[in-house]
This record gives sequence, C-alpha cells and structure tokens, in this order.
Amino acid sequence: MKTGLGSPSIVRIGAVLAFAVWTMLTTSGCASLMASGPRKIPIASQPAGAKVSIYNRSNELVTVQTTPFVAQLSPRYRFFQGQRYRIVFEMEGYESAEAQLNPRVGPWYLGNLLVGLAGFLIIDPATGAMFRLEPDELDQMLTPLPSPTPTTDTTPAPEAEAVPAPEAAPVAEPAAE
Repeated sequence: MKTGLGSPSIVRIGAVLAFAVWTMLTTSGCASLMASGPRKIPIASQPAGAKVSIYNRSNELVTVQTTPFVAQLSPRYRFFQGQRYRIVFEMEGYESAEAQLNPRVGPWYLGNLLVGLAGFLIIDPATGAMFRLEPDELDQMLTPLPSPTPTTDTTPAPEAEAVPAPEAAPVAEPAAE
C-alpha cells in the first residue's frame, strides 16, 4: 500500500517551499522590514515658536523649522555607522539651547540573529535600519534672558562750590537830632 507522502511531486513541492522560506529568512533584514526609512522625531520647545536648526555629524545644516514640528531624520551615516544630530533652539528674549540625537542599535536589528546573517551583516547596516535615534522626542525648556537692571550711579555727586554770600550793605545809623 502506497501513501501520497512519498510521491515525487509532494517531496518536490516540500523542498521548493522549504528553500523559499530559507531564502526569505536568510536574505531579509528584520530591522529593514520593521523600522525602515527616516525616523519621525517630535520636536517642541517651551515656549513654542522657537527657531530650530538641525545639523548632522558633518555639521551640515539639515533643516530649519519652528517648534512644534515633527522632524524626519535619516538614522544612516555610513555602513555600520548611525547619523548623529545637533539641534539648536533659538528664540528672541531666551538663551540659545542645544540638544543631541544619537544613534543606538534598535531592537529589531537583533531579530536578525533569529532569521539570518544576510540581514544582520549587510542589509540593515547598509540601509541604516539597524539604528534608532535617541531620544525619540525632544521638548526643550528655554531659559529667559536676565532682564537688564537699571544702573544706579554709586559715585558721589560732586560737591557744589561754595559761593560767597553777598556782602551786606552797610546799615546807616539813624541820624541823631
């Protein structure tokens, strides 16, 4: 008695299916599938309305916007290197402030250990998908500039020159009669 499990067509289909699954798992980047593209970073300031300039690690200006907004920033710099950003907040009447966004290896990248080395060693490092940017949002408190205080002159006032009193006119004595 023959069963259908041993037939050449079922074995061939099983082998093709196993090969297809193995190929997908070993050539895909887990982080590329789960966290690709620019990272969306909400940026705000207290008070709102600050001018924000964002510079990359080469100190090139990436964008200038006004808070609040959502920046879309690439986490990729070079192969196996994440991008770093310097964010400068400026507002009239307030001190300038700076913040940093730094690359960190994301949790999806480690998922490549489960599904294959091609994603781990090639795809995710090349696309930058292995990195996330931290912090994942910024809300910068701006410090008001100190108010100018009125200056008080602490030097003593010059003494007035003594003006001699006018001489009194001689008083005439009454004439005796």
